Amino acid sequence: MKNKEGKWNKHESPGELVPPKWPLKLLRSFVKKEYLEEIEGDMEEVFRDNLSMYSGKRAGQKYFWEVLNLLRPALIENVKGTYQLNQYGMLKTILKL
Repeated sequence: MKNKEGKWNKHESPGELVPPKWPLKLLRSFVKKEYLEEIEGDMEEVFRDNLSMYSGKRAGQKYFWEVLNLLRPALIENVKGTYQLNQYGMLKTILKL
C-alpha cells in the first residue's frame, strides 16, 4: 500500500497482501506492551499462512477473529481511569436484599 508520499511502505511490495490495519490498532490499544511485539510477529505469520490456504478476504477475517481471541484478561493492559471492583462488598450488599 502506498503512503501519502506515493512510496511503498517498507514491508510491502505492490503484489503483497498485508494484515488489516484496524484489528492491529485494536490489539495495540489493549495488549500489554511487554507482549505486543511477539504477538504482532506471531499474528503476521499466521496471516501469511492463512493467505496460502485462503483468499485475502478470508485470511483477513481469520486475522480479525484471532485478534479477538487474544483479548484475554492475562494479556489485556489495565485501562487508565478504571478501578478494581470490591466483589466482597457487592456480594454482601446483594445478600442483604
